[in-house]
Amino acid sequence: MKILIVDDDDIMLQLVAHQLRNLGEYNVIATTNGKNAIKLAEKHQPDMIITDLLMPIASGSELVEYVRETLKLNTFIIVVSAIGLDNVRKEALEMGANRFMTKPFDLKQLMACIQEVNALSQAS
Repeated sequence: MKILIVDDDDIMLQLVAHQLRNLGEYNVIATTNGKNAIKLAEKHQPDMIITDLLMPIASGSELVEYVRETLKLNTFIIVVSAIGLDNVRKEALEMGANRFMTKPFDLKQLMACIQEVNALSQAS
């Protein structure tokens, strides 16, 4: 499973990428901005994207919209944001995200979600 991780917080980015790489089951692609993420999504067509919402250059919203509207990918998308307001969560899901997690999030919960999606994709 190819996973694209996008977060302008380099520590968060490296932590999640490291955890996934240690599992040995995932091809992890990581970047710190939405503009690079759009290019990487085009090139690699990941099975999953984990993206922050607010980032410089291009936002997570722009990435989700591009993946859904332009690339027409059925990629599983998890949006993470420090803004945990109900309207932000609702907007993320309406724009095409499959899940929303508020920062700081429980890393074990994120890993469980990823493994659940991976198991479901392998079963189908």
